[in-house]
Amino acid sequence: MKIQFNSRFLFLLFFLYGSPGSLYAQGDSLTIDRFYFRDFKKVPGIPVDLSPIVNDSILKLSQFYDIARQQKAHAPATGNPGSAVFIDDDFERSLKFINDGFNQFDPYLIHPLKRRFGNAPFKRFTNINYHLASKKEQHIFISHEQQIQPWFIVGLDFGAMTSEGDFSRQLNTNRNFDIYLAYEAPSSVYRTYLSFTSNRVLNQENGGITTDSVFENASSLDARTLPVYLDNAEITQKTRDYFFQQDLNLSRLFSKRDSSMRSFKSNSFVLSTSTWWSRKSVLFTSSNPDSGYFANVYFDTVQTRDSSFYDDLYNVAMIEYTSPDISENVQFSIGGGVENQQLNYFTYDSDTKINHTSLVASARITVGRMLAGMAFFKEINGDCKDCYRGNVDLSFRINKNGDRAIVGFALRKSPVSIKDQWYVSNHFIWKNNFNLQEQFDVKAGFGIQKYKLNVLMSSNITKNRIFYREDYLPQSYGDFIAVSTLTIDKIFNVAHFGSDNKVELSQSGNEQVVSVPLFATYTSLYYHNIFFKGALGFKAGFDVNYFTEYYGYGYMPATGVFYIQDEKKIGNYPRLGAFVNLKIKTASLFLKLENFNAGLTERTYYGALHYPSPGRTFKFGISWDFKD
Repeated sequence: MKIQFNSRFLFLLFFLYGSPGSLYAQGDSLTIDRFYFRDFKKVPGIPVDLSPIVNDSILKLSQFYDIARQQKAHAPATGNPGSAVFIDDDFERSLKFINDGFNQFDPYLIHPLKRRFGNAPFKRFTNINYHLASKKEQHIFISHEQQIQPWFIVGLDFGAMTSEGDFSRQLNTNRNFDIYLAYEAPSSVYRTYLSFTSNRVLNQENGGITTDSVFENASSLDARTLPVYLDNAEITQKTRDYFFQQDLNLSRLFSKRDSSMRSFKSNSFVLSTSTWWSRKSVLFTSSNPDSGYFANVYFDTVQTRDSSFYDDLYNVAMIEYTSPDISENVQFSIGGGVENQQLNYFTYDSDTKINHTSLVASARITVGRMLAGMAFFKEINGDCKDCYRGNVDLSFRINKNGDRAIVGFALRKSPVSIKDQWYVSNHFIWKNNFNLQEQFDVKAGFGIQKYKLNVLMSSNITKNRIFYREDYLPQSYGDFIAVSTLTIDKIFNVAHFGSDNKVELSQSGNEQVVSVPLFATYTSLYYHNIFFKGALGFKAGFDVNYFTEYYGYGYMPATGVFYIQDEKKIGNYPRLGAFVNLKIKTASLFLKLENFNAGLTERTYYGALHYPSPGRTFKFGISWDFKD
């Protein structure tokens, strides 16, 4: 008995000192065989979401093959897929205490904590997703996951995107991949997850076209002949993420397993340690900095090479107790721990270091169909002792069909992104001491699978919100401002005819700080059927993407920021598409003619100021699953 205790005690010491921190995993989920990989990588403070509508076309295939457009029916963008895009609700902002601020390519990056692995109940599962367009545009994404043993999973994701664009100097080439493994000891005492993620984005930057009127009014036009603001500029962004998590079941380490321990965490104290180390570099180059496009040239009139480096070490150590089932479908968990984030930021021979240490408390309870959870972080040491953040979320399963209602509330007091505070380059210099941001997020919604309907109302209320104006410099709005959005996803089916609809109604408390279209929609009408005794699924129809006229954002490529402008309104243009979708066993294919009405009237299709969206384009795509 003494030898057994010592060996376990030594294992505990190895666990504690063998990794520098923890990223907390909350809750248990469905399993692969008898093991519990899928509840890794959940972090306190991430709110619950509505389940996706079960349908083979909404939010994917021909309607939403572009990743950025999956997030919003309208998102400001600088042109072809893979170029800069503005999603004003980035993932990392809700995950880490502070972020870098270089987020214009985030929708196209593989993220180490976005994807949940272990979802496929197969020993081997591979998905190949490929798109090809008539304008030298190609996307490929390969995802593979393999269960080597019931207790050992490995996987990888690889993505590549090349898009030349309609106009001069719009080529982008993105290369992304990640590789990961997960292990759980057959005794369910120990498990670990390890991943490496790499992203590289290389984009030519043209600054937009200089002659909007010629583009809009010409009866025929070769878009590549239109002059652009920048004739030899590009931006390169590289990220590397290393993630390592360990979970140790203390209850099973020091006692025998009993019948109340139905999953890895049930009726157990679990200690989690993990580390997330991120590195990012951003490089903007231009061989003609004195062309007049930039108002200032501070260091070099011959060549611009603006580089920024960002190094982030993020740790959380947690211990959590999860109860056994107190009665039928009743269970709770409670946990606490410490979060630490250390950042190093370097630009133009200057660097800064930021450190945060916070206490973390979390709780979660399941009672029948209701799931409630909360998490709260309070800084106790570091550069922002007045800072905190937390959330409370409630999810109620209405019935056995997967229908759900959710309510969520989050609050935070935190510094603005590191780039908004401090940036030094050949053309822009700012060093700010902005007040802390105070933010409140409220959301409520429901999803009904029978009617294929999701409704979500969300509102963000922020004090000291950061925005950029026409001088491309960051500013802080010192009062509270609310931005609210009502999102409705609805699918209609009558016999063999259907319609997929995504509608957004938005309102900004101050259009000079946050600019949004009042109404945006993505709608498709189609005929669908199944032929050859179920062997061939068929769908063909039309779709339209539309948003009301508003002062859309401008874009400054040297700093990668979208700014508020009042020079020109964009919108009030329906982008029409025609498509055919086919499904043969595990393969789904589409053919699409996108924006086929381009040039039939005025060319007023813009994603941002001076950045037209892609014109008429023919596309082909396939998504193919292989599994055993």
